[in-house]
Amino acid sequence: MAAGDYRIGLHGEFLYGAAGSPATTVANNVRNVNLNLSKRTAEALRRGKQWVAKKTIATEASVEFEIFDIEGDTFLAQIKTAFMNDAKVALYPKDDASGEGLDADYYITGFSRNESNEDFIIYSVTAEPTDEQRDPTWH
Repeated sequence: MAAGDYRIGLHGEFLYGAAGSPATTVANNVRNVNLNLSKRTAEALRRGKQWVAKKTIATEASVEFEIFDIEGDTFLAQIKTAFMNDAKVALYPKDDASGEGLDADYYITGFSRNESNEDFIIYSVTAEPTDEQRDPTWH
């Protein structure tokens, strides 16, 4: 890519694997990935001040994505199993050009199925990282 070129989400990669280790297997039936990052803050309102003092204290994240339901697909099966059993799964949604993304173990906190008559069956998934077995890593 040259400077000034638009980057395209289609060129990204979505990796998954067993919780406790980095995600390394490519899922090729994923679309519309949204990586949401935010900060929690501590606040103080001191006497004589007109502004609230805020300090960031922790980072939060969630990943929202859609999965095409392909017969026999192991990625969908792993996500479904993780959701139904309150288990973790390693995920790493990343930008293909820079390779940036959040590699972590995630709990599946949302799992919905859309069966539109005119389209393929699609699952909408929300995943939230945890640091129980390993710390989330931004690379």
